[in-house]
Amino acid sequence: MKLDRRSAILLAGIAALGFTAPASAEIEAVNLRLAHVVNEQDGFHAAATKFKELVAERSDGKINVEIFPNATLGDELTLLEGMQIGTVDMGVITNGPVSNFVEEMAVFELPFLFPSGEKAYEVLDGPIGQELLDKLSDVNLKGLAYAERGFRNLTNSDHPIESPDDLDGLRIRVMENPVYIDTFRELGADAIPMAWTEALTAMQQGTIDGQENPVGVVYSFKLNETQKYMTMTRHTYAPAIFVMGMPVWQKLSEEAQASC
Repeated sequence: MKLDRRSAILLAGIAALGFTAPASAEIEAVNLRLAHVVNEQDGFHAAATKFKELVAERSDGKINVEIFPNATLGDELTLLEGMQIGTVDMGVITNGPVSNFVEEMAVFELPFLFPSGEKAYEVLDGPIGQELLDKLSDVNLKGLAYAERGFRNLTNSDHPIESPDDLDGLRIRVMENPVYIDTFRELGADAIPMAWTEALTAMQQGTIDGQENPVGVVYSFKLNETQKYMTMTRHTYAPAIFVMGMPVWQKLSEEAQASC
């Protein structure tokens, strides 16, 4: 069976989670809540659903993953803070907010760092990527693996963007992350940091002119209904991360951890 590129990337990301068969010891029944902030048409939800299936398979049905999409448990910063104190179990989180907790993660937000997805995968799946995942334990989080998000591109409702000068004065929503804020302000835009759920309302009301995100987000949220122009800038390749709260991780048996 031949896979299309999106399916192949998704499966590669799932494989990177490092699933192994659990040991022969009995696994106690566990229910884990996995949250994300996008809708059910987004790649995050597809990855979360596959994660749920694989964990159930590896644990002989003993571990159930309940998925909470659409920011029903809060925005990404709220989810990460909840994981730290144990009120949220785990989530699929965009790298930008994660870097507010582990500063070194912000390296992936640097503009034009990777020339291709393949080069990004080499770094993420190698020792550098693992070292950064391990650093999450310093802030009471457990980094499980990277997931696909893709190259970010610019949309706006005002005019075509053909050069950096065309960004002058545009009100662009960016993630709540210093690298994105500084980058777009240096380019002349009025960079406005806000949570994604707030950005959707702001675009509908016209209080911001544009935003930047991978093509999958533009499609799944039908941003063409509020955004007239899209520029394939591919300015940043930022991964997503499967993150679990350390309080929850430490409560799992070794056999259960091997299933996650």
